[in-house]
Amino acid sequence: LGFDASSHVKEVNQIWASFTFVLGVLIVFRTNQAYSRYWEGATLLLQVRAEWLNATSSLIAFCTSEDSLRDEKVRFQHQLVRLMSMLYCAALQNVALVLDEQMELIDFEGLDPGSIKYLKECGERCDVLCHWIRRLVVEGMATGVIPVPPPILTRVFQELSRGIVNAKDVQKIAEFPLPFPYTQLIVVMLIVQSIVTPMLGAVQGSNPVLAFIVTFVSVFVLWCMNYVAAELEQPFGEDFNDLPIPKMMAGMNERLEVLMQEQAQRPPFFEFHAGMHQLKLVNCQQKGYTSTKSFVEGFCKVRSISPSPSYIYNRSSSNFALLLASEGSASDKASATSGNASPRLLAPVSLRSPSKLGALQQLEEGGGSRELGGGALVFDADGGGGGGGGGNRGAFVGWISD
Repeated sequence: LGFDASSHVKEVNQIWASFTFVLGVLIVFRTNQAYSRYWEGATLLLQVRAEWLNATSSLIAFCTSEDSLRDEKVRFQHQLVRLMSMLYCAALQNVALVLDEQMELIDFEGLDPGSIKYLKECGERCDVLCHWIRRLVVEGMATGVIPVPPPILTRVFQELSRGIVNAKDVQKIAEFPLPFPYTQLIVVMLIVQSIVTPMLGAVQGSNPVLAFIVTFVSVFVLWCMNYVAAELEQPFGEDFNDLPIPKMMAGMNERLEVLMQEQAQRPPFFEFHAGMHQLKLVNCQQKGYTSTKSFVEGFCKVRSISPSPSYIYNRSSSNFALLLASEGSASDKASATSGNASPRLLAPVSLRSPSKLGALQQLEEGGGSRELGGGALVFDADGGGGGGGGGNRGAFVGWISD
């Protein structure tokens, strides 16, 4: 009959290889777009926060130092930080699929109820709040609260404008997904590939086990890449792989609160003498200028995917060490608190919480055991007592639940 089975199989393989190649290109395209959308969204949200924080910091720094305008200055600063907190919250609410009870902002008590009612009913809160802040700055210039030349003050308006533009760019990512024909075509081709590939493997494969493994892996990998792309395309939700929107809002509020602290608003006094002409370098650890960064805090603490650690502090050597809660037994902790034995220490770390560090220093001066924030206990392994900082220099072990 002139039928060449081997040539026919070869043609089928070529056609199927072309089909798989096109499918792979489409999935890679979707994954690249999703990855770009994810990181662009994260970058823009951080840029929005940075621009508006810089504007707030500049306005607080520009405030007058005259005692006659102190009340007006304090009122201006408090009104400013409340409006800034509301502005960033409104920007996040425009893009995030997060419940409102998970978002926190600085209490706007003191603002007139009529304006708050108008803002709640308004569809463009970001634009209204940004306009309110601009008007607040202009009124501050007129009353003498901000006694700086207008050319310098224009930087504040530029930062407000850049923040609004970045917020609109984030809104573009949230409101305009990948075109539906792309996703529809990819899903249809994946279904076809999942049906046909096992059939071709069963017909052409000489080893059933090898044919099953190759077929399963090829189909499984393509489906996984498609689901990864679908997960990253909308990074403003509540899934594990989405951006920590509530933590970003909390970070904005924390930074605004820091800017309102009196000690943050005045530079430190500097006593200069002739020996300081030559600059010298010092070790950060020796000077107590330790790191305050916290990696992926929003992912680890909010989503609780890491075990709760405990910190152990040895007063005699001034070293910190980390003991995971899952690694330490009750007998280890009991012996550690009694001072009879030392628990097994793991990787050394630095205690990054200033409040806990201050509590440890107070405890070292007074001795005994005290309770810190969060219900954690610190014990003096020397058996309590011990007067001021100079006495009682034995081994000290403190357990602080993070």
